[in-house]
Amino acid sequence: MLTLVRDRRYLVNTLILCLLWSTSAYSFYFTEFFMKYMPVSNIYYLALLLGTSDILTNLTFGLLNHRLPTKTTLILSTFLLTISALLLSMGLPLQGLTVIGLRFFSALTFIAVYYANNEYFPTLLKGAIFAVTNVVARLASVLSPVVAEGLSNPTVTVALAAGAACIASVRLSKISE
Repeated sequence: MLTLVRDRRYLVNTLILCLLWSTSAYSFYFTEFFMKYMPVSNIYYLALLLGTSDILTNLTFGLLNHRLPTKTTLILSTFLLTISALLLSMGLPLQGLTVIGLRFFSALTFIAVYYANNEYFPTLLKGAIFAVTNVVARLASVLSPVVAEGLSNPTVTVALAAGAACIASVRLSKISE
């Protein structure tokens, strides 16, 4: 665990993964608060729609993971998460579609950052890094209901967090064991 503090590369990667985990958790749970604006007559249709979105997200990540490096997938997913949050903050007529887009790209970022944790750290540090980043992500997800109900246009915070995560993910660097 001292290696994490001593080696600056580990520390930078850990901070970047904390931001990525926090952004994905924050935005993922944020979508739950926008479900009340979805125009469905039956809550089961909404559950089916979200479940289908999650399945498509997993399939999409599988395809991307075979063709792109994890870092590129992280950059792409956080960029698209930023765009979907900005579109949602504009209040366009297709809010239901943008909420599903927000959910899709949040989940895609979540899966990619999970892979990044295994790819960017040596075996002896993976568990400790996962614990640190997971605690930070839980704190971010606790903030999502406070922000969602407290601000007049809370999706701007998701866009800012996702934009910062996109920029930070460019700095991720692999460290040989």
